[in-house]
Amino acid sequence: MKILRYIFSFLFCAVPAFCSSQVSDFDTLYVRSSVNELCRNAYHGRGFVKDGDIKASKYILKQFKKSDLKFFNRMPYQDFSFNVNTFPASMELSFCESKLKPGVDYIVHPASASLTGEFQIMEPNSTNNGDGFYVFKNESVKDLDKRKLIDSLIVENDKLDGIVFTGVEKLTWSVSLTQLKIPVIYLKSGVFDPKCKTLKIDIDADFRPHLTRNVIGYIEGSLYPDSFIVLTGHYDHLGMMGAKTQFTGANDNASGIAMMLGLAKFYALEENRPEYSLAFMAFAGEEAGLIGSEFYVNNPLFPLPNIKFLINMDLMGAGEEGIMVVNGTEYPGKMSLLRSINKDKELFVEIGERGKAANSDHYYFSENDVPSFFIYTMGPRKSYHDVYDIPQTLEFPKMESTFQLISSFIKSIGD
Repeated sequence: MKILRYIFSFLFCAVPAFCSSQVSDFDTLYVRSSVNELCRNAYHGRGFVKDGDIKASKYILKQFKKSDLKFFNRMPYQDFSFNVNTFPASMELSFCESKLKPGVDYIVHPASASLTGEFQIMEPNSTNNGDGFYVFKNESVKDLDKRKLIDSLIVENDKLDGIVFTGVEKLTWSVSLTQLKIPVIYLKSGVFDPKCKTLKIDIDADFRPHLTRNVIGYIEGSLYPDSFIVLTGHYDHLGMMGAKTQFTGANDNASGIAMMLGLAKFYALEENRPEYSLAFMAFAGEEAGLIGSEFYVNNPLFPLPNIKFLINMDLMGAGEEGIMVVNGTEYPGKMSLLRSINKDKELFVEIGERGKAANSDHYYFSENDVPSFFIYTMGPRKSYHDVYDIPQTLEFPKMESTFQLISSFIKSIGD
């Protein structure tokens, strides 16, 4: 079949209009299908409700095995646990009988506590002994630290039932490793009616320990098996805000994991086998605070000094406006190499660079003297940590260019 594919490629490229600048074995359809798979409802947003992340880890392992990856000590998983606040069941909110849609009209603070009932809503300067929900107009607190405001209100008033922030322009959710004593709610602009004086709420929050795992495999290098180039990405996302509202995370970071799986499949072909070993590390717990990658750095499966270079892939689904390289200023030689590849192959309109940042799984490696880049793509699509980050709107327009850049960079640093 491989001979037939090469013959077909040769004949196909006899017509220049249909021939790309480089025919490769990088399977773009496989990458796209992996994004779609990881975003299925069966994975529950790859979070901490219904073991969505565990189910995703099983899929990743299955793909690693299909690519014949090896496993350190024959163990593909690296288990760890942490406490996390989850919302596995009820998530209902109504103002004056008007039922709001979670994720679209409102989100809850990820550390919110459970609460059920009907409550009075009031201004913070009310003299009603603090019973009910304080309502803040977002524009009135935009220059304040909301976290400090929330903490101070909870400490000062033990009768307070909850807090509402109105007029929020973008509903961006997250993960919390703690739980507050009350729920905190953020309302989208235009949702709140100031004439309404009552709120009905039914929120089920469950603060509990969660067991999860990293998934790690490798391809042994043909000449330098003990020296590694490492490709990383996180497979977890935000999961569920209630039983029906899912944060799918197509770009963040099904796209990065899909690119990793595509690269593993590519390098598993004997003709593409690298001289240096390639390790593929799919981390859990990134959204909760880079927990999986920190755990790995503290419990490495081979010596960290054996890592020649690490590339972390997150937010890979865009690229129309170029890419950004975190840690780019830390490694000017490698940045020059990236830009040279990009110029020669005419891949992206821009390659930007940033300094150090604790914003993805490269960070703890970098802090432990592992040369690392975190690469993410840039484009007009702004869905991030919201319910709109779905595969149906993820165009992945620069997938082949991303592959060309990363594979050429791997070859160059290997040389």
